[in-house]
Amino acid sequence: MRMLSLLALIWAPSVFAVTTLSNGVQVIHSRSGQTFYTGLRQKPVEFRGLGETHVTLNDCDNLPDEFDLRDYDVVPPIRDQGQCGSCWAFSQTASLESATKAAGGQLFDLSEQQLVSCDTENYGCDGGLLNGFNYQISHGQSLEKSFPYTASDSSCKSSVKTVAQGTDYAMVGPTDGKASEKDVMCAIYKSHTIPWIIVSATDNWSYPPTDSDGLYTQCASGQPNHAIGVIGWKKVDGKVYFKIRNSWGTSWGSDAGRPGSEKGYAMMQLGCDSLGDEVSYIVSKQTMSCMPPLVKLPAEMSVAAGDQAHIAIKAENDVDYTWYQGKTKVGEGTAVDVAPSKTAIYKVVAKNSCGTAESQTRVKVLNF
Repeated sequence: MRMLSLLALIWAPSVFAVTTLSNGVQVIHSRSGQTFYTGLRQKPVEFRGLGETHVTLNDCDNLPDEFDLRDYDVVPPIRDQGQCGSCWAFSQTASLESATKAAGGQLFDLSEQQLVSCDTENYGCDGGLLNGFNYQISHGQSLEKSFPYTASDSSCKSSVKTVAQGTDYAMVGPTDGKASEKDVMCAIYKSHTIPWIIVSATDNWSYPPTDSDGLYTQCASGQPNHAIGVIGWKKVDGKVYFKIRNSWGTSWGSDAGRPGSEKGYAMMQLGCDSLGDEVSYIVSKQTMSCMPPLVKLPAEMSVAAGDQAHIAIKAENDVDYTWYQGKTKVGEGTAVDVAPSKTAIYKVVAKNSCGTAESQTRVKVLNF
């Protein structure tokens, strides 16, 4: 397969190649000879939509035709992940950098290498999951100068000083479907935080549009393999194009509608190249004046056949809680007791004046 890809590059210069390495990381070969690494690993299918907080915000009916987080000084400069499957670390770092600034702090240059080297839930340069910012919430992150990026699986440094830390995170949109345009726009608009967003970076990413808008008008299909950021949107001919922020340096892409600005961006519709199959942002202290609930259930619970399972969440003030099994309502309040005859998925829906949060857990019935 690799030999065929290389021959395609030699004999058909207009055709680009995507090579999949033994560790699952994909490499996109450009016309200029550059190579761009991805690094997103897929969640196991059976756990998708479980054990997460999914949020839909209220009061988003009058959003502007164009919005750009660069106007609010919360967007760090474009980074370059180099020859390392660390897109997951770069997208998560950008989200915490912007959230820290949006919450009244500084726009720090945080260490992606700390995640690559220290986050044991992921696989360093062999790729990673966008797993709810767990490391950044439990440990925080240090400055880039304290733990410089090497694009390699270097040893973890335990003595570096933490300067930024997340407190929670939220997936954008419902648990049982993909986020809509409005969901994503509202999350960016209200949080002033760069959400990470996943995409299928295919061979058309090797030669992106470089004009000022940088509009992707042709889309490919494929499994998501790359994690990036999204900093805003712009309506063009009545269609919403999201401004995406890549981690492949400033030789890639455009300035996304900001002539004379730094390159490294492009503009793409939601769904194009699987853009938006998953979207999430980190919360750092109080990034929004009106916060939706942040309920979170475990991904899975076990119960012996015939026994009850007690499912509970931590209560927040002025929040209404409703529990469902499928579309059937099974309770209200902060807890519910269930005794399923077979393995089933239960969902809590929490609502306040700012929005709605959902979380799901699978109750696995054990037969001894």
